[in-house]
Amino acid sequence: MLTSDISLLNDPAGQYQKLVQLFAANQTLLEDTFAHAWYKLASRDMGPVTRCVGPWVPPAQPFQFPLPETPSNLPDFDDVRNSIVKVMSRDASSILRPDTYNGSAYYGALFVHLAWQAASTFRQTDYLGGANGARIRFAPQANWPFNVGMNKTMEVLRPVYDQFNDNGFSLSWADLIVLAGTVALEEAVDVSKRSTTARKPHDDLDFCGGRTDASDGKGSNFLPPNGNYSLTVSEMKAVARQLGLSHDQAVALSARLRSPSQMARLGYFGSWTTNPTSLSNEYFITLLNNDWQPFALPNGLSQYKAVGQQLFMTQTDLNLKYDATYLAIAQEFASDNDLFLLTFQSAWTQVMNADRFDGPVGSVCL
Repeated sequence: MLTSDISLLNDPAGQYQKLVQLFAANQTLLEDTFAHAWYKLASRDMGPVTRCVGPWVPPAQPFQFPLPETPSNLPDFDDVRNSIVKVMSRDASSILRPDTYNGSAYYGALFVHLAWQAASTFRQTDYLGGANGARIRFAPQANWPFNVGMNKTMEVLRPVYDQFNDNGFSLSWADLIVLAGTVALEEAVDVSKRSTTARKPHDDLDFCGGRTDASDGKGSNFLPPNGNYSLTVSEMKAVARQLGLSHDQAVALSARLRSPSQMARLGYFGSWTTNPTSLSNEYFITLLNNDWQPFALPNGLSQYKAVGQQLFMTQTDLNLKYDATYLAIAQEFASDNDLFLLTFQSAWTQVMNADRFDGPVGSVCL
């Protein structure tokens, strides 16, 4: 016997001794428990049961964090889109302070932040995370620092959720969160900046409905908090690899809508864009055409200020300028808005649908 074997008889808490005696007296129980443990060991990094195939696949196990089946009474998502557009500019200050543009309330950038925070938890290493299940509603995700205010952002969307669920449809929070961010981005595309060439992005980003909601947040217990604006270049690249993104896609997604009010809630200071309602390559032009100096914050967060302007950037923004690989991509996007929008479209769709599995390598969205 090994020391690890003998230790089973010498557990100070007395727990291992009870199990040893139980299995020694019951061969059937030992075989059943061993089978379940071995299956978990061999399958733990394969993700949900929908990624397993073959005649010997058992029912979904707790460690696979199963979700409900997609219901048959999904709403018409074009109708949901229209309802999202209405709440995007409806003042809900009693729930959550909005961004403002031209004197009007605007929640679009907050919807983008919510969808990103939910979906970008995905990791292709073990297929945990993602927007499906909407586990951002529960601890631990609900308590992550960069998710502050996201519970209230969902309350801004609640009229849409109630509208469809009260009228005989099954609209999940997971679908609503992803669609709200997607619609906000669609509405934010600056049509005037597109070229007149044949190469144009679609008016609409792809959306694949049918997500369902988890009943708790247990599927997030093994995930680290996401959304850190202080990452180093190597850390940014590691996150991109985990999401399955190319360098081009990762750089494009850095230009997603940014909410000034959310940045303030996260402890940052100042103006982050001249127009929080617009998605274009202006982000890269601003980043590359300005000199940036450190701007100290009393809370220890780091950010940078454009020399001579009241515009600010984070460490992850500046990384795009000072890493050679990222810089070349940022320069391309700065000179070609259509290329940026096309790359952004593919990257956003990929992240939003990353956890929509169909077999080992398939997707229900393809």
